[in-house]
Amino acid sequence: MITREKPVHAGPGETKLKLKPRPEPKRGWASTPAVASARITHLERVIGPSTGFTKMDLVHYCGLVAPLMMEHLSGRPVSLVRAPDGITGQLFFQKHLEKYKMTGVIQLDQALDPGHPPFLEVATQEGLLAAAQMNVIEFHT
Repeated sequence: MITREKPVHAGPGETKLKLKPRPEPKRGWASTPAVASARITHLERVIGPSTGFTKMDLVHYCGLVAPLMMEHLSGRPVSLVRAPDGITGQLFFQKHLEKYKMTGVIQLDQALDPGHPPFLEVATQEGLLAAAQMNVIEFHT
């Protein structure tokens, strides 16, 4: 059985969810040694305006899940989805290294795709954090 749902809009007495302002980044926010040693800029930059999710939150998350994600990223070609202006701005795929090098992100053998630039591999946990520095919000293997 299929049920059609209709959106319900807030009435005059109802208000939208109001988010509390995020605290400023503080020293000691790093969740892992890899995060602590990473060079990350603009930690206060908001990536998700509706939630207030910041670059600091993204880096913190990547640091926490890095040991689990590396099992799936290491040794495989990866495409990155980057959001330089946050998730409401323009998003783009990156499959090859451009002029900016990312620590821990390497090029795979060009024989995988002859006639094209080499694919990327996120080879280390530092590479995952370097990707977060470049506002990578998705990893596709």
